[in-house]
Amino acid sequence: MKKMRDLRAEGGDRAAMAPKLQEINKDTEKQLLDVLTADQKASFEKMKGDKLEIPADELRGPGRRAGG
Repeated sequence: MKKMRDLRAEGGDRAAMAPKLQEINKDTEKQLLDVLTADQKASFEKMKGDKLEIPADELRGPGRRAGG
């Protein structure tokens, strides 16, 4: 969380931050999986469900501009 907070505190373009945030999430998940048993890992993967792909332009709410 500290890494994410620090990155957001730097400010800047959110699109440029996205890959860094994804890398932090990936590292965090790896650390989590390293301490789980095989059964816990299976349960965790089941809880996550199928990967969901949503285009970035569909994530914006109505009336919102890109970068706003």
